[in-house]
Amino acid sequence: MNYGSSVEKRFEGFIHTPKNPPDGPQLLIGFMCQYFIENNIKIMKTRICYLIPIIITLLGFSCEKNDLDCEGEPTQIPFEYLLAENSNETCVLKNIDDTEVQVNLIIQSQVDYEKYLECSDTLPSINFSEHTLLAGRLKAPNMDRVVKQTFSQDCTDRYLYYVEIGSGVATMPSDVYYFAIVPKIIDESTLRFEIKYVN
Repeated sequence: MNYGSSVEKRFEGFIHTPKNPPDGPQLLIGFMCQYFIENNIKIMKTRICYLIPIIITLLGFSCEKNDLDCEGEPTQIPFEYLLAENSNETCVLKNIDDTEVQVNLIIQSQVDYEKYLECSDTLPSINFSEHTLLAGRLKAPNMDRVVKQTFSQDCTDRYLYYVEIGSGVATMPSDVYYFAIVPKIIDESTLRFEIKYVN
């Protein structure tokens, strides 16, 4: 699974309308084609082969620019909590690096679920054919707690799991755990964890 790099880009072609004017690479290709047609230039096959990679590269830059410039608010995706808010049960992560300040996991199977989680009671049931479990642990300086969680998807199909941590009153180091059961995420997707402290 990819963490932080761009997802596969999709290119839908040029649309020459006032709202979608051609950019630099598109104009360059258009001028090249017009020049060849007007001057009736005969190009050898080998020269065409040299031009193809250049054109593909220019198209790639155009696609990347369009993806990065897409607009609109991210779509909020409903998710489920691992434990009910009023539950007395607790769940923690195990078999992780205790020296790391922050650990984030994307759990896709029952095997990994049982490997990395343990609860004071039985593990809550999760259908991993339809869901993915996002999990993490943050070493906090106080008895801090999770105050907000959201899961969203932007216009380039990148996912964001956002967690807000509120500062606790007791000045005692603690481990803050966060979990979210989300719709199934394919391994090729891009998912980013953002953990933020709020006052």
